[in-house]
Parts: sequence; C-alpha cells; structure tokens
Amino acid sequence: MAVSAAAQGVPELIAGRSLQGLATGVATSAAGAALLDFEAPDRPGRAAVANGIMPVAGMAVGVLVSTALVQYAPAPTRTVYLLLLVLFIAQAAAVRLTPETARTESGTWRPIRLLHLLRPTITVAPASRPGLALAAPGIVAAWALGGFYSSLGPSLARLIAPHAAHATGGLVFFTLTAAAGLAGHAARALPARTVSLAGAALLIPGALLTLAAPHLHSLLALFAGTALAGAGFGGVTQGALRLVLRPAAPGERAGSLATYYALSYLAMSIPVVLAGLLTNLYGLQASVALYGATVVALTLTGLIRAAHLPHKA
Repeated sequence: MAVSAAAQGVPELIAGRSLQGLATGVATSAAGAALLDFEAPDRPGRAAVANGIMPVAGMAVGVLVSTALVQYAPAPTRTVYLLLLVLFIAQAAAVRLTPETARTESGTWRPIRLLHLLRPTITVAPASRPGLALAAPGIVAAWALGGFYSSLGPSLARLIAPHAAHATGGLVFFTLTAAAGLAGHAARALPARTVSLAGAALLIPGALLTLAAPHLHSLLALFAGTALAGAGFGGVTQGALRLVLRPAAPGERAGSLATYYALSYLAMSIPVVLAGLLTNLYGLQASVALYGATVVALTLTGLIRAAHLPHKA
C-alpha cells in the first residue's frame, strides 16, 4: 500500500500490485486454514462458509468505499491506499496477538529452511480431489467472469451510457460481489454439490444478459446480468470450498485452500490480460463477446461432465 500510495507512474503501480499479490497469496490460505482450526466443534461447516463469503464481501465493501472515495475524497488515488495501509497495520497487530494453530518447528527462520518452506507446491488432500475435479470448471468460469467484471465492467458501462456518473462503473463490480456474498450466505445450508452446480448454471444467463446489454443499450440489462453472474459466482465459490475443505484433514487444509486460490487467481488474471489485448486489437464489444462465449462454453462443459460423474463425487 505504501508503494502504491507513493507511485508516480505505471512501473511503480505494477510494483505495488506485485507486492500486494504476494501478500494476498501468502495470507489467504493461512488465514482460511486458521478459520477452520478455530471452528467450534458443535457448529461444523461454518468456517468453510465464511471462507466462501468473506473474500467477496470484502471486495464488495472495498469497491463501494473506493468508488465513494474516488468520487468525493481529495487525492483519491492516494487516499484509498493510505486508508488501507492504516487498516492493514491494525490488522497485523491483531493477527500478532492471535494464537498459533499450526505446529511450529525449530529453525524455521534459517534462510535455507525458509527457502525450502516457501518453495511453491501444489498439494490437494486426497479426499478433496474428487470435489475439486467436480468444481474446477465452474471455479475457472466464475473467477474468469469475476475478472471480466472487475476490469472491463466500467468500460462496458461507459459504452452503454457514456454520460452516466463515473461511479456507475464501480457499481458494476460491487453488484457482482454483493450478489455473490448474499447468494453464498443464502445457500450455506444446502448440499455443496447442488450449490456448486446451481451456481455454475446461473453463470450462463448472467453472461448472456451481460453480452446483450450493449446491443440493448441498457444499463438495467447490464446490472441484471451482473447480479445473476454474481449469484452464480457466490454459489460456485461456496459449494467448491465446502467440497474441497470438508474432507481434508487439519494438516491438509492450508495446502488444499492454497491450490483453490491459485486456480482461482490464475483464472481471474490470465483471461483479463488476453481480453485487454483483444480489446486493443478488435475493440471492446468483440472482446466482451469472445470472453462471454468462452465462459458459457466452459460452464456448459463442466455441467455436462458433472452430470456423468457419480453423485458421491
């Protein structure tokens, strides 16, 4: 946040984003696993629900506050990062006081040992692999669609309504994440497989309605499609996390969760870079159409595949 707040150009912003990405990758799997470790024995499953809801809820709040700051605060490109810097310092202090739930080893901080521990690895609990295989196409489709709305959503809103308020673009991603959080909370008591597949199915009408919005010249269609896609996103993440985390033993949770997030973040980032290149070459509408068609095709593939898998998967 300090690097981003002090940035004077694109290279510094990229450096700040890179540091932010490293921090997020380090924190999310450990924090999610700790949530599971702190779970009350008489209320099983609540931590997996929280793991599904809290990231999208955090994004919704962040987008809403950032949009308001950009609209009304002085020096908004710095104010956002400075406020987050203060928040993270307070959070770091709170985490420092939190009890450790993982087994500690002597010599962890020795350079050679630390490099060995930080070596990137992909590990999924054997009992979690069928659930991840079932949910993987939906995970990729949902997070790819999330990346689309976060990056191209504001441009799509301006294309449909060039004279709308600047905040309209930010509200597109807020609609997605808010709908995802609400859907994830509403579906918390339903079977994980059902929630995951129903969420994937909702991605299709959401993407199609979003694709139709520029041709209809309708912000209402854009926000309705975004809300449907958000509900699908929430269902996919909620169901997938329960499918992956519930069967894992305590020592396997962090690795399984890290694998889920690695898949999710790659699905969110790589298609966005390709979409940016396509937008520069062929225009926004062509990029949106190809992106939406890819998400729909991937989702249909996952649903057809799931229909042929045994229900116990």
